[in-house]
Amino acid sequence: MSGAQFIQRVSIAAFLLLVPAASLRAQEANSGDTEARKLYETAFTALVEGHYDKASAQLDKIIANYPGSLYATFAAKRKRRLEGLDLYRLEGKDIDQRGRINALIFGTLYSTWLGVGTAIVTGADSDRALAAGMMIGAPVGLITTQALTRNTALSPGQAGLIKLGGLWGTWQGFGWMVVAGEEKGRRLTGAAMAGGLLGIASSAALTRHTDLSRGDAALLNYAGLWGTWFGFCASVMAEVDDDNAMLSNTLLGGDLGLLAMAALVPRVEMSPMRARLVNLGGLTGTFVASGIVGLLAMNGAFDDGTVPMGMVMAGGIAGLWAGVVRTRDYDTQSSVSNQRSSRAALAISGETIEWGWPAPALRISTPAIPRRLRGVRPSDHSMEIHATLVDIRF
Repeated sequence: MSGAQFIQRVSIAAFLLLVPAASLRAQEANSGDTEARKLYETAFTALVEGHYDKASAQLDKIIANYPGSLYATFAAKRKRRLEGLDLYRLEGKDIDQRGRINALIFGTLYSTWLGVGTAIVTGADSDRALAAGMMIGAPVGLITTQALTRNTALSPGQAGLIKLGGLWGTWQGFGWMVVAGEEKGRRLTGAAMAGGLLGIASSAALTRHTDLSRGDAALLNYAGLWGTWFGFCASVMAEVDDDNAMLSNTLLGGDLGLLAMAALVPRVEMSPMRARLVNLGGLTGTFVASGIVGLLAMNGAFDDGTVPMGMVMAGGIAGLWAGVVRTRDYDTQSSVSNQRSSRAALAISGETIEWGWPAPALRISTPAIPRRLRGVRPSDHSMEIHATLVDIRF
């Protein structure tokens, strides 16, 4: 926080909260509202620290608990003034920045690519220029992303959406330029850079109006990839011979998959781990179908690529459907499992890693007794003490 901002906060707080202090303290002895005064001072401290929500909550508490006091009257007036000042914009407010690290990593890597791309676009694509682009791009990306996200709410889902926008925009910019018949590397690189920057800007603007979960961001990412793959498969099945037409179908397939999932995401609640398992099911189905197609092709079962590509595509769809069905209760079971504290020295559950002392347990086992000797007391017992060192749950 800069000195000017601190002085601004103190001045605002003093004007709003301490102006009536003299009259309040003079009449406090008569009213006996000591607790109300303490809450009022807490509101002042919270405002100086930039915690507007906390200050507002303290003023509400005064109004609710001490309705007939002088502090309640002044708290109501101060609250109306605070709301009119729009203090949400002040630095220091509690905001969600769990996704900031992911944004910093992506910003640094993408800016490195922009540095290399700039060297190519400007024609200075020598080894030294490319190396200089990398050296300049990486720190510029880190510093710029750090400055842009310093006081911005950025959840992991929002960071994932920005990353998806950048990568998707890069691919779309490059692909559609190829469809247009462009062959020069400088123009293709420039189109990829422009598409990526447009995708980042668009997704960043979208995060101001929506806060996706990490599962939603994962679903959007996988939907775009599977839509791209299915668009390519459909082109092969339709026996499209023109390369540009096949690429355009592939690009459109990815766009349609992304848009379809964007419409479906508000109705679906899925964790990122379950989304990965569903994606794994689709990959498994694709690999199995590809293996079957390969074995049949060795025996000359196909005359063209239409049927085998259809089988591969059907295998992927079946795998995705099986993944959805088989993981239907995954998130519920995971939430219950995560609520149980692990007794192991090292516990890994999903994306959570815990260290601790293993809890020893005593186990006593009694030997089995035949029915005819059920009344006989066992002669010996086995006793052991054991502890779990590693507990891994998928």
